[in-house]
Amino acid sequence: MQWERRYRSLVDDSLRGVFAFQEADRFRVFEKQARAFELAYVRCQLAPGDAQLRLAAAQAAAAMGLLVPSPSGSERVSLAVSLLGTLPAGKTGQDLAQQLAARKLRLL
Repeated sequence: MQWERRYRSLVDDSLRGVFAFQEADRFRVFEKQARAFELAYVRCQLAPGDAQLRLAAAQAAAAMGLLVPSPSGSERVSLAVSLLGTLPAGKTGQDLAQQLAARKLRLL
């Protein structure tokens, strides 16, 4: 709610409810994505040899746009690619690539 403190005097009372709703909705969506990633990642860690579980964790990470430090530590790389090594071929790989390329910004 940092934006509210910063722009409080500029926002009319009638718009405050709209902004509060948008912020609450954004938080609800993020929490749902975070929970889906947590569950998929734990399942993947419990069965590291299961390619389907690893793919599910990578898809959840890509949907959130999660990044991790590269092995050299000089840059950040996608957690999805880090989990998979390389993107799979076919539609699954294309879908992941689209998720990784998508911007994760949502403007109020």
